Amino acid sequence: MAGSGTDRPSVPAAARVDRFLAQLVTEGRLAGWSWAMLSDRRVVHRADGGVQDLLDRRAVDAETTFRIYSMTKPIVAVAVLLLRDRGLLALEDPIQAYLPEFAATEVYVDGDGESVRTRPPRSPITLAHALTHTAGLTYGFHRAHPVDALYRAAGHDVEAPRGLALPDACRLWASLPLLFEPGTSWNYSVGYDVLGRVIEVVVGTSLGEFLDREIFGPLGMTDTGFRVPEERREFLATLYDAGSAPLRAISDVGMNVFEPGAGHFGGGGLVSTTDDYLRFMEMLLGYGAIPGGQLLHPDSVRLLVRNHLPGDRDIASFGRTMASELGFDGVGQAYGGTTQVRPSTTSARRVGDFGWGGIAGSYFWIDPRAGAGAIFMLQAFPAGQLPIRARLHQLVNDALDDRHA
Repeated sequence: MAGSGTDRPSVPAAARVDRFLAQLVTEGRLAGWSWAMLSDRRVVHRADGGVQDLLDRRAVDAETTFRIYSMTKPIVAVAVLLLRDRGLLALEDPIQAYLPEFAATEVYVDGDGESVRTRPPRSPITLAHALTHTAGLTYGFHRAHPVDALYRAAGHDVEAPRGLALPDACRLWASLPLLFEPGTSWNYSVGYDVLGRVIEVVVGTSLGEFLDREIFGPLGMTDTGFRVPEERREFLATLYDAGSAPLRAISDVGMNVFEPGAGHFGGGGLVSTTDDYLRFMEMLLGYGAIPGGQLLHPDSVRLLVRNHLPGDRDIASFGRTMASELGFDGVGQAYGGTTQVRPSTTSARRVGDFGWGGIAGSYFWIDPRAGAGAIFMLQAFPAGQLPIRARLHQLVNDALDDRHA
């Protein structure tokens, strides 16, 4: 699948997306970009533009590596379901069965700082709670609740404290209160980092080793991982401050992609290429099928992409939402991403669209029933400073409609 290629069917309407992204480069709002569109479960348009770095002017191409941040989460969700398929865990299992420190975790009652009051939870956090952001865990960067402040006071804002190993990070999070009783609300959180540690305990290797062996290897995702090897450093796109004019290069935020570091954080630590992630998307669109076999059971893919909030509710009505360009109207929580359960009044997402994005601008979605989808790779941090996802989604929808007209 490498490269843009010329053997794919022509989709003239998709060129509107190319022109839109190229204009952002011309305006100095974006350094470079890479994207692709799928229809009928195959890539029908693939394009790159701009540069990896504004100083050395190396063009973005099929080799360019991007920090995908929270687009790591769908991959970790697949890893959890893979272990479920093999009978090595159940989604109803309490996390404390694998990470005993969570047996002592309590629920926030009131107060702030040192005067916070807590109580024992009525039921434990399960793997399913962590998969759906209904565990009561949080991130320090939300800045919306006294428990968020406790995370920041412990050194966890956008990232865990530098140099903190994943087992130690889990013990830190377990020592802090939950925002709410598990399963009763929604809050975007470190749950996928915790799930990464659960995977390590179950399989007896690092999360990265497991993903390499069981997902990236079978899918041919040779340029995806938690670290950028020496021979691949020249292909890593520079991270830019999306709110600066002119664009200003910034260091890795929440990632340490060159040094071995302290661990593999499943909530947002991977780097990847457009073509690698397309292989992952094609596997989902094929309901787990890969060349020569089956990575995930078809029913597990159906489980992955459906809404898991009680009563088929959307996030807007069930949880403490956060800033989102696309909003949470009609958006349910699937495993590893969100799914559109009802027509939206705020975005171009269609019912059945499943996907998620990363804080540096990467963004993907698939429509499993239609066999369609798209992926965008950018390095503009934070993504909210370059609010283009709604426009991109609409342009892709238009191109898909034109293709099938």
